[in-house]
Amino acid sequence: MPIASNCFLTRLQQQADRYAKMPMRRASSLLFTLLLCVRVCAQPGKLNTLKLQLTNAKSDSQKVRLRYEIGIACPVLRTSYWDSLLTDARACHLRSIEGRALQGLGRLYLVNNFHARALNNFMQSYRIALETGDTAAVFAPLTSISRLFYIKNEIRRALDYCYRGMELAEFRHDTLNMANCLFEESLCYFSNKDLNRAIALQLRCLKLYSQLGNNRGIAESLLSLGADYYGLHQYNLMQGYYLECKKYTDLFGDDFISVDVNNALASAYNNLNQWDSCYKYACKSYQIARRCKSNLYTVRAMGELATALYAKGERAKGRMMGETALKIAKTTGFTLQLANFSGILKKFYLSEHNYKKALEMEELYTAATAKLVNQQALEKEFDHHLELKENENQLLTLELRQNRYILAGLAIVAVLILVITYLFFRQQKLRNEQESTLLEQKLLRTQMNPHFIFNSLQAVQSFIVGHDVKEALRYLSSFAKVIRHVLENSRADSIALDQEIDLLKNYLYLQQLRFGQRFSYSIHIDEAINGSRLLIPPMLLQPFIENAVEHGMYDIQSGGILRISYRLDKQFLYIEIVDNGYGMSYKPLEAKKHRSLALEITRERIALMNKRGKIHASFTISDAFPNEKDHKGVKVSFRFPLDH
Repeated sequence: MPIASNCFLTRLQQQADRYAKMPMRRASSLLFTLLLCVRVCAQPGKLNTLKLQLTNAKSDSQKVRLRYEIGIACPVLRTSYWDSLLTDARACHLRSIEGRALQGLGRLYLVNNFHARALNNFMQSYRIALETGDTAAVFAPLTSISRLFYIKNEIRRALDYCYRGMELAEFRHDTLNMANCLFEESLCYFSNKDLNRAIALQLRCLKLYSQLGNNRGIAESLLSLGADYYGLHQYNLMQGYYLECKKYTDLFGDDFISVDVNNALASAYNNLNQWDSCYKYACKSYQIARRCKSNLYTVRAMGELATALYAKGERAKGRMMGETALKIAKTTGFTLQLANFSGILKKFYLSEHNYKKALEMEELYTAATAKLVNQQALEKEFDHHLELKENENQLLTLELRQNRYILAGLAIVAVLILVITYLFFRQQKLRNEQESTLLEQKLLRTQMNPHFIFNSLQAVQSFIVGHDVKEALRYLSSFAKVIRHVLENSRADSIALDQEIDLLKNYLYLQQLRFGQRFSYSIHIDEAINGSRLLIPPMLLQPFIENAVEHGMYDIQSGGILRISYRLDKQFLYIEIVDNGYGMSYKPLEAKKHRSLALEITRERIALMNKRGKIHASFTISDAFPNEKDHKGVKVSFRFPLDH
């Protein structure tokens, strides 16, 4: 497949790959060349002179300037060299050299595909050039930034920096930089497939380079024009521009542009069916590419060479060349070359009747072409004119300012949302704490029932009056334990089961002393339960036991029964309180009021526990003996998961 066919479909990738991998050089008459791909051979005499001056230099500032000149003239392609130069320039407060060193370091980052670092260095270099008023040093970072955005397919941004450079070049009447900016602009329009505008810009660029006698610029423009006209299917013009490059085949030595020039000539002669000339220039391109040690340019040259060998009838040799190039393209990820070589090898395999291999190449070609089409889905609408550049830049500045306002607004909204969210959760936490405090106060009031305290003190008084000191002391001791337990545990989330049992025993003992033989009680604990380690909510049963004793058995003189049981079933603890009193249908108003208060507080406690996520419990209340006529009793059941 000729090189021209590659240019129309994927010239964007070709240009990006080529310039991303080409080292920079500097002409002896300029500080920097603006095209990233440009490099020229330094004059040995000038380089030796610079080195001699560096040896004899006395001041640090003079040494830094000379090192910069040597780094450009050689050129030096080591990042360590430019890092060191940048550090020394900052130490000597040489802002101009600092900016140019940043530009040189950024070029090396771009060559090695470190785009973020390269952009940062170019931007710093651009800002320093503006701060110091060094207009000559502004062009290099501007065109470098433009080329970087072009490589990244951010064409609108690439054009913006290109226009900035053009404005400055026109203001300074700088013909070379005007040509360089036109070249960059032409690439952008080519990437958008606006070929007529790309050709118009490239013709202006060629004219300016010709006026300056800039051979490299002329060669680049001729190559670009050839690819542009191929895209318009004007093959005669394409061949004409490629053949004009013939005078430049030996001008640049072992340089990447020499590979492109010889490849273009091979393509032109291929289209003219002049196979010997095609093979000659393809071989020359291949040899230069190998000496340049670039896989990208080597595989391109091998493509032209394989095509020439096919046309000459040397099918076996051409197929081997194509297979070798395909392996390199696969390992390096050159999508364009994968499509190119799969198409070339398909023809070889078909000529050898190797249809299986031909089918594999067809599938590879289809996949690679589809990937290239996706890569070239760039912006489709551009209406940039040079006479409107200032208005466009002002519009872009306005858009950037609006974007900053929008981002600032979004940031403020985000902060407000965070503050509101924080205040909401804080309010919820305070509300939960308040609910918990109120509930604890209610619970404490139910457990420190004034009637119970008053009656207990009366009982102690009766024992003392009756001279039953021993019983009075026992009663007083149990009463003190109950009061202390209530005060200590009313604010705790959970206590050991043994502590709860101790409270209930002391409480029931006091009630038995008060009511004599009215009731008997029993507490049953499952053998599998470890009372010292099992934790339960404190004082959850006491209000129901009080209701059972004081109100459920209100008119019972004897025979009252109260059973409390704790048992384990799978992953749950079950607690039951059963009495044989009058039950929930008992009529006296006082009893009803006390029973409903215990229910209300218990429901609130269970709901709060579940809401805070510390325990998930439930309880039910029903008749204990529903078939009995009078003494239906009450059964209160609790269920607690053991993994809380």
